[in-house]
Amino acid sequence: MQIREITIRNFRGIKQLTWRPVGGLVCLIGRGDVGKSTVLDAIELALSPRSRQLTDTDFLDGDTAQAIEIEISVGELSDEALQDNRFGHHLRGWQVGGKGLRDEPQDDDESIVTVRVMIDSALEGEWSLITDRHDPKTLSPRDRALFGVVRLGPEIEQHLTWGRYTALSNATDDRNAARATLAEAFRAARDHVATQGLPTLANVATAVTSEARRLGAYCAVDYRAGFDAQRTAMSLASVSLHDGEIPVRLAGLGTRRLTSLAIQRMSIKEGAIVLIDEIEHGLEPHRIRHALKVLRDSVAGAIGATGHVFLTTHSPTTLVELDHSQLAICRGAAGTLAVHTPGKDVQGLLRRVPEALLAHRVLVCEGPTEIGVIRGLRDTWNKTQNFPFEAMGAWLADGGGSKGPATALELASLGYSIALFRDSDVALDAAIHAKLVGAGIDIYEWAGGLATEERMFKDVSTTGMQTLLDIACAAHTEQSVLSQVAHALGIANLASAKISDWHSVGKTEQEIRDAFGSAAKKKEWFKNTTFGERVGAVLGEEVRATPTTPLAQILSKVEVWLHA
Repeated sequence: MQIREITIRNFRGIKQLTWRPVGGLVCLIGRGDVGKSTVLDAIELALSPRSRQLTDTDFLDGDTAQAIEIEISVGELSDEALQDNRFGHHLRGWQVGGKGLRDEPQDDDESIVTVRVMIDSALEGEWSLITDRHDPKTLSPRDRALFGVVRLGPEIEQHLTWGRYTALSNATDDRNAARATLAEAFRAARDHVATQGLPTLANVATAVTSEARRLGAYCAVDYRAGFDAQRTAMSLASVSLHDGEIPVRLAGLGTRRLTSLAIQRMSIKEGAIVLIDEIEHGLEPHRIRHALKVLRDSVAGAIGATGHVFLTTHSPTTLVELDHSQLAICRGAAGTLAVHTPGKDVQGLLRRVPEALLAHRVLVCEGPTEIGVIRGLRDTWNKTQNFPFEAMGAWLADGGGSKGPATALELASLGYSIALFRDSDVALDAAIHAKLVGAGIDIYEWAGGLATEERMFKDVSTTGMQTLLDIACAAHTEQSVLSQVAHALGIANLASAKISDWHSVGKTEQEIRDAFGSAAKKKEWFKNTTFGERVGAVLGEEVRATPTTPLAQILSKVEVWLHA
């Protein structure tokens, strides 16, 4: 089974969504609470035979006057589903190439069915197959079971036993022999307990007998501890999956999730529709990658592969493993959810800055120095802002130097809110600048055509300049740093790392500042996020003390944008 089109109205936070998924594996990404999990819930509600208790909060804004309506068109139908006594009289056509639905199928169309579930204020659902040619056909849970929906949710442990209606039980063809064996085992255990007793439990049983009789219970003989056939051995629910001697329910979360998923998929005879919320939950990066490969191959990689996989993620590891065509970027506003599959140009972003695709707004920084500076400013900003910018969905992406504008344009084309933070020592090409502005990208660059290192050494106080020199000496060596500054000043050497001792070198303060900026830029003193953070912490104090400098003005604008 594969889903061709989804329409959702008035369900949870989604007022309206119409979406045609692309490919056999689809990964929904987007900011928190945009509606990714709601899409999975809608698919499960419409196609799964399992009933679920709905409440008023499942309606948009809690307004039960607006009925929930979900329509899902499903293709790649099984032979059983195509039979006349199942779905055969309500088939529709899906045009080759995904051009859309035709109510009257043509010879070259794929046969599909459209399932509609309507839920009104009485909280009762009506499931049916719809066409424009016939009256709706009511769908029973048995009918909906043909869609083979598998959901990896919180109830994973129930599928690790052979209890009634569990996936492990459904995957077992003949359970009668197992029941007979359990019955014999129980009788043998019951007889053993009856003759040998359970001494460690006897005192409690005797005490219960006394108290029960005191309260008026009829006890023919004294109570004892014994097996209860109705509650244990006569039921397959008492049999669970074991790893050696240890029940799988005691394994780690990731193993339990993967095992539950495996069991549920095995219980579906043909092409399951698999729904996985936050696939990374409980899994190490290497197991995320492997699980994704297996799932991808199961629906798209192997000859004859069938089924459909929908998953959500907040993990960059997941994105790195996927192809751009397997992404579904979710954007929502005023209850309307839009889902967009990016083009091939985004593949490079998946490898370079996957975290950016999981954010809401992205500040593309020219390099690690700029990223470090912004990270170092967080403590200063957090004293005056209500929330850290990361908590508001903002991310700092390394633009890779000259690739920064292209990265910013790619992200903006996907609907992200983007700004570019860069040096100004190399001017932007006029055409590129026009494209950035046209794409709505804010550009933050230093006044004066300067690199970051040059701008900050021009504007910080003498105390700040000394602190920056100390950071550079600690990051490299005092001798090398002083030698580089001396060379920039055009003198033989500097004997001391204390700027206050340099009055005898015959250079003005501005010349010393320029030499610092030149050496720091040329020798890449702070081309490292860690050292950049230390610099940013210094600049935080400087910006608070002197907010009118060109340095402070640009950083203040970046602060406002990140916290918007």
